[in-house]
Amino acid sequence: KENDLPIETPVELVEASEVSLSQFGASASLRQATGPEAQLVRVWCGPMYAGKTTAMMEEAQRLQGEGLNVHFIKAKRDYRFSPTHLRNHDGKGIQADQIVGSLEDVSVDGVDALAIDELHFFKSAA
Repeated sequence: KENDLPIETPVELVEASEVSLSQFGASASLRQATGPEAQLVRVWCGPMYAGKTTAMMEEAQRLQGEGLNVHFIKAKRDYRFSPTHLRNHDGKGIQADQIVGSLEDVSVDGVDALAIDELHFFKSAA
């Protein structure tokens, strides 16, 4: 495919626009914009141990530092390192705000940003 990354590619930030939020139960769409209504999808991709979770956690914590309400989302099916925390391979972790079985169960009310770890654990993301 045109968008496939070579296996040796380190963590890469991919920004997408006009992505549907229907899987989150919202009727809005994410779009690149400016101002208080700005919404953006950021996807960190790369091979195992590339630092994807670390990069996502650092970006989410930066947004929290700017005063945004960021919710950390974890799949119920992902219990490898912790049932309640997002964890990187170095053992650093953040408490999940929502632990859900599907993306449809994610609450977006009052949330400025979602940090969803290991998206592939959600069937509706495929």
